Amino acid sequence: MTVETFDPREHTVEDVNAYLEDADPAEVQRVLAAEETGQARKGILGGPHGALGADGVPALPEGAEVVTSQPTGLWRMLVGPDGEPVLVDGNPVRVG
Repeated sequence: MTVETFDPREHTVEDVNAYLEDADPAEVQRVLAAEETGQARKGILGGPHGALGADGVPALPEGAEVVTSQPTGLWRMLVGPDGEPVLVDGNPVRVG
């Protein structure tokens, strides 16, 4: 018996997001990676399971906030609720 692999290219944005609702974390990551290298639809990548916000910018963890460097105040960065910097691709997210 062969198990079929879910291919997001064969489904609508709504169907993919519905599938991801019940998928385990590894499957969510696999499907998102397939979407990212395929059609890269913002409705999936920026959807409830994606890493991007609706504006195409990486989604921030709940409770993240902007802090200003002390004592110089020369830069601002995002920190999560745990007080640690928010990282995207291993780098802290600096803000304007």
